Amino acid sequence: MLAEPALVPVAAAKVAPGHLTHPTVRSLVEGLYRLHAAGEPPDLDQLRLQIDDPRLAVYLIDLQDQGRLRPNRVAWLDDILGRFRESQMKATTQELQNRLHAAGDHEQALALLRQLQNQTTT
Repeated sequence: MLAEPALVPVAAAKVAPGHLTHPTVRSLVEGLYRLHAAGEPPDLDQLRLQIDDPRLAVYLIDLQDQGRLRPNRVAWLDDILGRFRESQMKATTQELQNRLHAAGDHEQALALLRQLQNQTTT
């Protein structure tokens, strides 16, 4: 997104910042989403105005340069979003399996099995 600000709304439609576990990444993504929502260009120049850490700003410039070397940034984002969805699905499936193993009664176990089945078919 740093290399292609036009992809910010694409990512915003698919990944909520709350699903990102790394606090710095979450904060940066929130910043890009906020800029876009405010009608500002969601680019690194605007984002850097919100960053107090000079080392982070330099690192983001490096990331932007790496992204600019990618010939098909849309496909790259699609790949990243696909891996993110897969990771989220695995985590949710694992959580449901853990809850199933700890289920206290038959009805609770059936409800969890249904959720698990729905999770794996979507």
